[in-house]
Formats: sequence, C-alpha cells, structure tokens
Amino acid sequence: MAHATNIATAKVGAASSSSWLNISVQLNKGAIFGLGIVVRLVLVAYGEWHDYHYPILPYTDIDYAVFTRGAQLVLSGHSPYDCDTYRYPPTLAVLMIPSVLLHRTIGKLIFCAADLVVAWLIWDLVAEKDAMEALDARNRRGPKSTGAGRREAKKTLQMCWSAMSASLWLFNPLTIAISTRGNAEAVVATAVLATLWFLQRGRTGAAGAALGIAVHLKLYPVIYTLPTLIFLGGWALPPLSLGTKGGDTLRIREMRPTWAQGRFIVGATGALGLATALSYAVYGWQFLWSTYLYHFVRADHRHNFSPYFYGVYLAASGNGDGGGSTTARVLGLAALIPQAGLVMYLGTLFAGDLRFAWLVQTMAFVMLNKVCTSQYFVWVLCLLPVAAPRIGLSLREATGLGVLWLGGQALWLQAAYRLESGGEGNYVEVWGCGLVLLGCHAWCTRRVIASYRC
Repeated sequence: MAHATNIATAKVGAASSSSWLNISVQLNKGAIFGLGIVVRLVLVAYGEWHDYHYPILPYTDIDYAVFTRGAQLVLSGHSPYDCDTYRYPPTLAVLMIPSVLLHRTIGKLIFCAADLVVAWLIWDLVAEKDAMEALDARNRRGPKSTGAGRREAKKTLQMCWSAMSASLWLFNPLTIAISTRGNAEAVVATAVLATLWFLQRGRTGAAGAALGIAVHLKLYPVIYTLPTLIFLGGWALPPLSLGTKGGDTLRIREMRPTWAQGRFIVGATGALGLATALSYAVYGWQFLWSTYLYHFVRADHRHNFSPYFYGVYLAASGNGDGGGSTTARVLGLAALIPQAGLVMYLGTLFAGDLRFAWLVQTMAFVMLNKVCTSQYFVWVLCLLPVAAPRIGLSLREATGLGVLWLGGQALWLQAAYRLESGGEGNYVEVWGCGLVLLGCHAWCTRRVIASYRC
C-alpha cells in the first residue's frame, strides 16, 4: 500500500512539474518573441528618423526603394520591370502595395513579420523529437536517468535549445538589420523553412508547394530539390565518416520512384508553374528574363564578397558597358560550374539528413557564388539552428570559427569602405580581402562538415 501511494505521489508530482514547465515554456516563448517584436519596431522607427536626418547615407536598403517603385508601377497599371533595377518576381511588388497606399514603412513591417515566422518555424523544428534526440545523445553526461526525471530533463533541454535557436535568429544583428532596413530575404527564408516543416510532418505535397514558392521568390532554393528527392525515395543512407577507408562515403539503395517523391514533384511544379504562368500572362518575357534568366548571365562589376568580382570588373570596365560585356557574362556562367558541382555533391552525400544537407549546400553555394553580399548570409543563418544538433563542434571551436568568419568580413569591409567612401580605387586590395574571406568561409564549411554526427 505504501509503495502504491509513493508511485501515485510521484505521478502527481511529475504531472504538476510538467504543467509548470509547459507554462514556463509559453511564458519564455512569449517574452522572447515579444522582445524580438519590440527590437524590430524600434529599429523601423529609427530608420525613419535616420533617413530624414541623414538622406545621403540612409538606413533603408536600396532594394526597398526598388520594391516600392515596382509597387507604384503596378498600381499605375504598368510593369514593375519598367524600373530597370527591378529583378524580382512581381509577387514582391504586389506585397509592397500597402506601403504605397498606406505608409511607406508597411513593407518593412511585413518583412519583420516574416522574420518572426522564421523564428517560430526554427523553434518548432528544433523541438522535433528526432532533432532533440540527436542533441540529447550528444550532450548527455553521467549515468542515465529514468522515468519522470528523465522526461523532465528532456523537456527542459528542449525548452532551452528551442529558445536559444530562435534567439540566434531573432536577436542576430544581421537578420535584424536585413528586415528592418527593408530587405525581403526573410520572406524567402519563411518558404524554405516551411518546406522542412511540412516534410517533418509527412506532408510532401505541401512541402513541394512551399519549395516551389521559394524558388519563385528567389532561384537559389532549387538546390534543395536533389537531396530532397533522394531522401523521399529512401535512396540515401547516412554517409560514412569522411576520411575513413573501406567504402564510399555515399551508399545508394535500389533506386525506384516513390509516391512521396511524386507528391513532392507535383506540389513543387504546380506552385512554381502556377506562379510562373500567372506572372508570364501579365508581364510576358520581361518577367522571365528579369526574374530568372538574367541571374544566369548576371555580371555584377560592383565590389562584393565574391572571388569573381575583380575579373568581372576588369572585363566590364574594359568594354565600358557596366557589366554587360560578353567576356563578363562568360566568366559569370563559368563560375556556375564549380559551384553547381560542389552543391550537388554535398546534397547527394548528406541526403539522408536533409537539415544538414541543406545547410552545407547553402554554405557552399554562398561561398562560390559569382555575386555575394551580406544579405546572402541570411540564407545560411536560417538553417544553422535547425541543423545544429548534428554539428559536433565544441563551444570553443564554434566560437573560434565565428570570430574567424567575422574577422574576414571586417577585413573586407574596411577595404570596401575606403573604396566606396574614400574613392581610393583599391580594387585589388578589396579583391584580396575577398579571397581571405573565401578562405575563412571554406575553412568554416570544412569544419562543420568534418564535425557531422550521424
């Protein structure tokens, strides 16, 4: 009787503890997201003040002016592509219409809302059972606990890791600046993470539709198609440890199409095809060229992080056509070859773990892209928290890699600032600093891959 009473008391205590933990989770989640909202609202308001007092060096991103101009053209019955610098799908121009009709900051608030959705998706994805089991297995120390204590420990771990992961996005200075300055990268990140969110729940058709929308908004998410199809087909097994002998790092099972693949393909082609067809019906060839085809032959001669920028700059300046020379375009197309090869290889190698596959694919894509600016790093940052349980880096090494990457970027920024503001003409120095940053990026990518835990 006493034993039964003790068991009942333990169950009641565990239930009470679980209830209080759930309340604590919700309170912490509300506080974290509430603070994230306040920070963004303050910076949006600051941006208005800054732009009014310092119009020569505005806080608002130049892309926001392009989005707004596109929305104005749409409202007046014209094509957003009548604006020469509008290289986006018409969807973004339509999304910006409230900024023209109501107040010019509405678009920034929309992008900030997408920012918050990304954080919510990160929180939810990190809280998934398989991710938490990987994290728990990696961090567990000492003898195993059992029963209610074990469950409570896992819930506490889940709460803490979810909060930290969402905070990594919510309070990252780069992601905050990107959305509050009026850049639309958070909208794309929302579609990308929604794809993972639907896949995690077995809703492959909806996942395909989300990826189709992401590709419509920006081309780069198409790289995730290959590992996702391999994953859904059950063709990939976890890779062997890199550098070991005795077998290939890639092991493929018998390759037969599956219904899951079919639903994913139908969803992706349906969403992308519908968005493309509607946009083409209204804006025709202008839409296809500016939104998709232009980016394959794009030759941006302005200074950026890319290791290819100086070659493109020389080719463009030699012809005096602002980046449109045949040589510059050929160089831009040639840059796709090593990039596509590495991205496809990594996607195939790690297809058994989509979160990690997408992360290392994106790191490689950004590293070797023919044009690279700070906003491109957001593509990596939205996937880093959800893949983190599979990364075996120690806190010390992870911190060191972060400092290394930030140092490389700071080195480039100081040279670029002297070029942009001081008019020094130090293009070779900027390019050299870009190569240093490329080396830092490559080392970080290598260490993340080497630390992978199956």
